[in-house]
Amino acid sequence: MQAAAEEQVGALRRCSHQELTYALSPLLPTRHPRTEYQHGRPHRPPIRPQKTLLEPLNAWGPICDGVMVSTDWRNDAKCGYLNGNGGQGIVVGWTVDEGSMYTLQLLDPEILKREILKSNAHNHETIRHLYDLEHVDSEHHASAVASAYIGDSLFHANILSLVHRLANDPLSPPTHAQCYALRTSPPALMATTNAAEVIGEYFGCMHTGDVPYAFGFDGTEPHTRHPGDVYGVAVGAPPSAPPRLGTPFQAHELELCQRLMGSWGAFIRGEGMQDWPTVQSMRSIGPQKEVSLEQLPVLALGDAAQIGDANGSGSRDVMVKMLGELAFWRSVVMPGAATVKERIEWWSHSEVRFLECYGRADYNEM
Repeated sequence: MQAAAEEQVGALRRCSHQELTYALSPLLPTRHPRTEYQHGRPHRPPIRPQKTLLEPLNAWGPICDGVMVSTDWRNDAKCGYLNGNGGQGIVVGWTVDEGSMYTLQLLDPEILKREILKSNAHNHETIRHLYDLEHVDSEHHASAVASAYIGDSLFHANILSLVHRLANDPLSPPTHAQCYALRTSPPALMATTNAAEVIGEYFGCMHTGDVPYAFGFDGTEPHTRHPGDVYGVAVGAPPSAPPRLGTPFQAHELELCQRLMGSWGAFIRGEGMQDWPTVQSMRSIGPQKEVSLEQLPVLALGDAAQIGDANGSGSRDVMVKMLGELAFWRSVVMPGAATVKERIEWWSHSEVRFLECYGRADYNEM
């Protein structure tokens, strides 16, 4: 048994980088659209009912990884089905480099192009232009473009489309919504080591790990670790300990983590969200014109350009800005590529996302 295992390990060691990447390609997140959690894959029903599958998320409402939430969450909130949430509002956000954690298998330029162009043929020409695929000729380029493509198609466009709808929601009372944008450029360590434990320890509050406590969890649910009344840190508290050796985050990023933990704690204690922009008030401040994506107010945790932008620069401060004022909104991932603004506006069309999710040439073979 041991000899067989050693032989398999030896075979893996003799494989080239390209061979290993190709073997792992079926696991790419781009091949598994998030909508499958709610609707199942084409011609296949969901493995479990949506309510059962999403119960831990719906328990605290419509904020989670991407926008993987019940399509009728507003009705659920009105009917009192969401524990302490929905009526209070929602918080929606994203990291600028959301896709960077999924690029390990796409570092070869040719593999990257092959995987991206497995999408629906109707999207090919536009995707080539948006990401300047013709000039991706190095591992650095491939990593940056893969991060942008995965982030845009699976995270950023979904999240911003939801916030955009909320900002233009004519219903009364409006949905109370806050939006944040986190800027982080994960270093090479993220792609070469298993950093999941460190990510959860330091950055859970910046994505989804800690948000439930702000929206009704009381610690009795089986998927929580401690009661909400002991969660959080005091506003302005410094990190309790220096980061461990090998932590793939910089000091200013950990400071942002502490600040956001303080915000969650203040919300739980009934002190409200301090200095936090509210999306739902947008239509009440002027004529009944549609609020554009660029007009969305966000709590920006750093204002720097997208990964891959050679001229990227920006503040690391926490600030309230309009989305269109953030440096990354105008950045490009390749010299000939479209800006983030242009990419998100294209991906925000529902028919584009539908074709990308369900129109892939190889999808029905999975």
